Amino acid sequence: MIRFHRDNPAGASNPGRSVWQFAALAAAVLLCAGARVTRADGNPVPAGKQPVALLAIGDGYGRGRPLKLPAGIWFDTHRKEIYVADRGNHKIAVFDPDGMPVRSFIHYVQKHGPNGKVALQPGEPRCVAVNSRGDIYIIDGLDDAVDVVDYRGHSFRRLRAADLVDRDEAPAQPAQATTPTAVAVDDADRVYIATTGGRCEIVVLDPDGQVLRRFGRRGKERGELAAVTGLFVDKRGRVLVTDAQGIPVQGFSPDGEVQVAFGEHGLGPQNFSLPNGAVYDANGDIWVADAIRQVVRRFDAKGQLRDTIGGLGTGPGEMYYPVALAGDGDRLVIVLEKNGARFQVFQVTS
Repeated sequence: MIRFHRDNPAGASNPGRSVWQFAALAAAVLLCAGARVTRADGNPVPAGKQPVALLAIGDGYGRGRPLKLPAGIWFDTHRKEIYVADRGNHKIAVFDPDGMPVRSFIHYVQKHGPNGKVALQPGEPRCVAVNSRGDIYIIDGLDDAVDVVDYRGHSFRRLRAADLVDRDEAPAQPAQATTPTAVAVDDADRVYIATTGGRCEIVVLDPDGQVLRRFGRRGKERGELAAVTGLFVDKRGRVLVTDAQGIPVQGFSPDGEVQVAFGEHGLGPQNFSLPNGAVYDANGDIWVADAIRQVVRRFDAKGQLRDTIGGLGTGPGEMYYPVALAGDGDRLVIVLEKNGARFQVFQVTS
């Protein structure tokens, strides 16, 4: 992992951990020259007016133990910890805000064999969220449910998307075809699950797993969903959704009413190639990752482009296939890179 120290002097050692410091970067330094930061008109942002500061980079568990094809990320606002669904290592990994590893565990899934035998095998976690009690919600590529585990990784509840389908509303839809694709948790520990397949919708559950409401339906029009790639809920209960096939970015009220919808899948700075996660900041601006374009862009509350950060590369501030975003709804925006095998922690400065 790479850490920009906030409290250690330059060159301070950290036994048992591999730490490299960049002499030209401190915790609050603005993005390096290698990253492209542009305004909506495509012109560079002047020095001293950069929209973010790079705070830290995390890339693994120590020297020779990197992240591998990470797929999902979550910022726990209660404990100030960063959770990564490290798909290639079969792990859920926890880091502090400086990118230093705290703990990790392998996520196991059930494997059904002949004669009804059930065994456990390492999974491929791809989405993670955490509530105030520390319960961890995991979507795994080898499972058809949202697995709820404790801090050791021990499963104690499973939320199958097929069981959440409203059979009265859609009796003809095969329940087994519905799978979870994204999960988030709000400040009241309500759980939001995006589903795809037989049903494309957002299902909202209370902390005990009972359905409170649902919104969205299959389609590519306003208020509809096709292939959800990211889900975020802010402190006001507003829900942000990114979609790989439908409207790229939509924002919903706590009651599920569309508040903003913008972008197309096509050319142009206002549009997207592969939107992969979005978060609100304290200004009400919306930050959206585009995995194909290797950037994160900021839009205002009406969906108008403000500026862009990133650019293809593996240097500080650059991005290599940003696959997910996390944030605190305030000043932190955390970018997870699948091919870069790391996350970068940014602070919104303007």
